[in-house]
Amino acid sequence: MKLTIPLIITIILLASACTFQPEENPEYRQGKEGLIISIINLQDAYLEGDYLDLEVLLENKGAHDYPFGKIVFSGYDKNSIKITETPVGIPEIQGKDPFLYTGGSEIVKVPEFAPLSIQLGESYTPSLQTSVCYNYETIANPVVCIIDDYSDYTQREICEPLDQSYSSQGGPVALTHIREQIIRNEVSIIATIKNLGDGRVYKPGDIQAFEHCPYGFTTEDIDQVKVTMAITGLGTPECTPSDGMVKLVDDQGTIKCNFVLQEDSAYETPLFMLMEYGYTSTISDSFTIYSAPDNIQTAFDMDSYSGYYSDTTQETGPYPTNYDCPCSQANIDKWNGCICVYIDGQMYVCGAGTNVYTLNKAPGEIVNYQIHGYEANRCGRSSSPTDACPFSGAFTMPSTMKTLNIYGMSTKNTPISEVCKFIPSST
Repeated sequence: MKLTIPLIITIILLASACTFQPEENPEYRQGKEGLIISIINLQDAYLEGDYLDLEVLLENKGAHDYPFGKIVFSGYDKNSIKITETPVGIPEIQGKDPFLYTGGSEIVKVPEFAPLSIQLGESYTPSLQTSVCYNYETIANPVVCIIDDYSDYTQREICEPLDQSYSSQGGPVALTHIREQIIRNEVSIIATIKNLGDGRVYKPGDIQAFEHCPYGFTTEDIDQVKVTMAITGLGTPECTPSDGMVKLVDDQGTIKCNFVLQEDSAYETPLFMLMEYGYTSTISDSFTIYSAPDNIQTAFDMDSYSGYYSDTTQETGPYPTNYDCPCSQANIDKWNGCICVYIDGQMYVCGAGTNVYTLNKAPGEIVNYQIHGYEANRCGRSSSPTDACPFSGAFTMPSTMKTLNIYGMSTKNTPISEVCKFIPSST
């Protein structure tokens, strides 16, 4: 088959038409979130000498691109935790748009200058507060009715003055209601805006307010939103408040702007409404730092548990083979049974978290375990286990300490619980 030049051109054009194009979503200006923060690698427990190595995930869930801001950490003893005391800047993060409906995200590594320590006692459980402060914008484009003479019924057939409520426009502050008032040669737009998010609004473009964020605000810093309105061809409106700075009371405020009509006409047209504001939100995470224990063990010492069985007719020796877990008379009296963990055929008695065992496992390695019981017929990870003993499970070995909560049910239907602690061999 011989390909002519016109045929080749046709094939190229058809191939170009089939090239993948990202799907456009025109409804991206929805939702009431801006920047969302989370710590993605925080463990439940650490030992003295460990590093937190914190990583903060920032997600731009709103429709404003590249907000300027900072991350601030608080709520911890700076003698024990040596992360940066200087605010960490926010990288450039794209917001939602017609082709990126979920918005962009970035991971920020938190500077840390020394390992964890405990000043007094055997453990320390801080409540780490992570705050984000940033400047943001919300844009609303409702369609309004322009009529120079509302008494003219002919013009009123074109459109009626707007009186409508709204939900969100892709940011934590949003337009929630608009009402139009039309008099001769003038249109008034009365707009209600509201903080729909779970954070706090502060004055936009104000250096002092930004520096005071999140915990040093004054009354002049907070609950202020800058609102700008425009309608094509109608010039700059006169607004109340005159500077467009709306004060929120109970997270809500109102602005009124008057547009002078330039000609006798009736039509519908978009209103451009820009809301500028500072915003801050805070998350709280708890974890525990333990003092470096003297009782770190590599396995359970059977000899130290001799006589831990209530069966006085047992064979001589510290560990009779007909029982899965050692159990003291005190535990028999309290729980009517005991539970323990087996890993790679080795038994570990947890001791309510007082025993810390070193496993021959590297961080990131999968650890398979079994929960066994003495005078227990049900075992598992829930407080009301339904599986027969032994129960099988697995976890990923962290770089610090793994706290494993296990549960059992005695043959007399008494709940049994234990806390097991393991550290990797590389710690």
